[in-house]
Amino acid sequence: MKYLGVQNIVGLLNQLVLSANQNTSNDLKSGLLRNYFSNGNFATRMLNNSASGLNTPVTVLGKVEQEAITPHAFITNDGFIGQNTIGSSFGDILKNIIESELLTEYVDSMGENYTVYIIIIKGTYIAFFEYFSIASLLEANDIENYEGFIPLQKIFTYKEFLDINSNSTPGDYLQYLQDKNALNLSISTNVDHLRSIGVEGNNLFQHPHILNLLNQQHEDHVHNLFQTIAQNKPGGYIQD
Repeated sequence: MKYLGVQNIVGLLNQLVLSANQNTSNDLKSGLLRNYFSNGNFATRMLNNSASGLNTPVTVLGKVEQEAITPHAFITNDGFIGQNTIGSSFGDILKNIIESELLTEYVDSMGENYTVYIIIIKGTYIAFFEYFSIASLLEANDIENYEGFIPLQKIFTYKEFLDINSNSTPGDYLQYLQDKNALNLSISTNVDHLRSIGVEGNNLFQHPHILNLLNQQHEDHVHNLFQTIAQNKPGGYIQD
């Protein structure tokens, strides 16, 4: 079900508009995770953010595969917008994640080509990313990223896809587009269209990627981005 059809989630979003509150934000995060990841294929646990140097609470979403649980996504949330613009607020959280021990402890240690999803919730706003431990490969091929982060709405061009998958075929690229839901008209990757409906960016990324959970024009985008994460392996299109 799309999240704006869930009465509890809508109520929590409206509460955040009336009064910024971290407990309400925590409940919102939990509600969204239950709505999209409650099929038994995932497990969640909270991290000790102070021990990892994180300023906001982080939930690990693990994918259950046979007897192992591997990091699939990290979700962090903050109920307070503060005095900064939305874009700079998200930028500050992203920088804190990079400076903390989260990536080195849980992601980079998984292997050279490991990728994970990152979801940031700030007030009633949300942004989705993929983090690549092979940031050097992205840099070498002039693929726009920030310390290995790329907005999930950003779709690689065929040339960029070939740069990181030299042996791939057009069929592989088509499968990548299908996996990213890029062929679903409810997800737009067009910069001009995203800006026209109020999707925001910041100084870290030119591509608009910050969505408002209460904006009905953003609901399909958010819903399909959650589904993309639920149905696919992060970075699964990168060939070993």
